[in-house]
Amino acid sequence: MEEGEKEFTYLQDELGSTIRLLEQGGESQAIYGYDEFGGDAYNTQGQIKPFGYTGYRYDKVADTYFAQAREYMPGVGRFAGEDWIKGSIEQPFILNQYGYCLGNPFGLVDYDGKKPRVPLANPSNAAPPKPRKYAENDALQNESGAPYVGLFYLNIESGANGFGHAAMMLLRSDDTGDLYSFVGSYDKVHTVILGYNDANVNYAYCVDVGSIVNAGEYSREYDFDIKERNINKIDTYNRGVYFPITDDSGKAIAAAAKETILNTNGDGHDRKDYKLFLNNCDQNAGRWIQAGGITIDTGGHIAPNMIYMYMTRKIDVKVGIYLNAKYGDFKEVWNEIHKSKDCTTVD
Repeated sequence: MEEGEKEFTYLQDELGSTIRLLEQGGESQAIYGYDEFGGDAYNTQGQIKPFGYTGYRYDKVADTYFAQAREYMPGVGRFAGEDWIKGSIEQPFILNQYGYCLGNPFGLVDYDGKKPRVPLANPSNAAPPKPRKYAENDALQNESGAPYVGLFYLNIESGANGFGHAAMMLLRSDDTGDLYSFVGSYDKVHTVILGYNDANVNYAYCVDVGSIVNAGEYSREYDFDIKERNINKIDTYNRGVYFPITDDSGKAIAAAAKETILNTNGDGHDRKDYKLFLNNCDQNAGRWIQAGGITIDTGGHIAPNMIYMYMTRKIDVKVGIYLNAKYGDFKEVWNEIHKSKDCTTVD
């Protein structure tokens, strides 16, 4: 950017917000800061450059940001105009026509004032990611065209030495499912904690979910044939939480999972490796689901088993996004959603 006879370089954070301007040669800089919803932390917004929070253009007169489809008011964390895309009664939390990013400004951004999404790291400066070996094939094998109607947050209690493992499966109207599971290598415990291990998104596309349910009827454990680093393996789950969703939400969730595959699958030294406390199976499943408008409340827990139990308590009292959710043994939930007309698949 040029201002008078000076030339500046933008520095941005992971949300795309301008945080510094460096003069050519690094001789001087202007600093900008924001609170959770984009409020001006240093009273420097609009100085030298017009772009601020998440890349929005700042209006000095109105003290708002231009978010393409409508104006955004950082002082109250709300849009000034109604949402162009109306919500669904199946997901009452998206019916708020003025809310910003479902109340989650750290995990989501809204680049055009129409739809929140997972942020791109430094979107104007970042080079497109290079797929690692088989990652592109992993992401492109899903060819089913049936619309999405629901999703499962899956849990296996015996995973991770009794702390549980979590995954996410999108359900289509033809009763097929697309399973995604973020895993790491457990060869050495310290590498799991520090993150220096080979992460991978295991997947299974166009799964005949009904057959899996019937096969696990007596054992109450349900086996999915998955791909892990180009090797056929079995992923087992025994329970889950079901949310009805729209096809658009499902597509957004699938896109988020695909992005993780492209950034992760391959051999070693991934950019976003597995970290037990900061980048684990549950957190990735939650991020994918969040891209479709459902923010999983973990209650501050990290272990998937504890998160699952916390979610069930929310469902029992019908709180927020859990109003139409169902939980329990995978087969029991499967049978229940096929009895209910308001969240059924096409039989």
